[in-house]
Amino acid sequence: MTPDSITARFLLSRPGFTLDVDLQLPGRGVTAIFGHSGSGKTTFLRCVAGLQRVRQGALVVNGETWQG
Repeated sequence: MTPDSITARFLLSRPGFTLDVDLQLPGRGVTAIFGHSGSGKTTFLRCVAGLQRVRQGALVVNGETWQG
């Protein structure tokens, strides 16, 4: 991990659905998030943006808990 990168660990569980994400993003550039319909892309981005709270689990960025 470089100083200008972001490392995130994300776990969201709800009935019938679990989203478990562990990723490292470069501090610069473009990153795409893609997947099947209903796979949690929008939910993940809404939680990262702070528009939706993580109900169970945690959103951890660079070792710091943002939500949880």
